[in-house]
Amino acid sequence: MNLRLNDNVGDTPIKVWAKKLSWALPLFFLIKGLAWLAVPFISALYVLN
Repeated sequence: MNLRLNDNVGDTPIKVWAKKLSWALPLFFLIKGLAWLAVPFISALYVLN
């Protein structure tokens, strides 16, 4: 049980941040991509109304 808690003891702060960024960046780009897709549809709805 203790091994899992002490997983990051040997890691430098840079490695810890790299692990966080490794899942945060794809998520960010996914949201950004969805936003770019949503903008034309939302603007089209306003233009039609």
